Amino acid sequence: MMNLLIEKYVKKMTIDDIKSFLNKNDLKLDDNNINFFYDLIKTNWQDILKYPDDYLKIIQKKVNYDDYQKIYNLYLNYKNYL
Repeated sequence: MMNLLIEKYVKKMTIDDIKSFLNKNDLKLDDNNINFFYDLIKTNWQDILKYPDDYLKIIQKKVNYDDYQKIYNLYLNYKNYL
């Protein structure tokens, strides 16, 4: 059931949704990284849920240390909801 809800959300998700989420969580990423996250989520959301550590490693290489720490903390906060 949860996967179906996530799938429906991801299908409707826009870059503005990503920007809004980042803003709410005090993350300031450049347009390249925003596009990276958008594409990553749109094309790999199921694998991200199955193998989060693999994707966290990819993200860690893509963003600076402080941003990664914020992203990782968000992951820790939200992972229990999945």
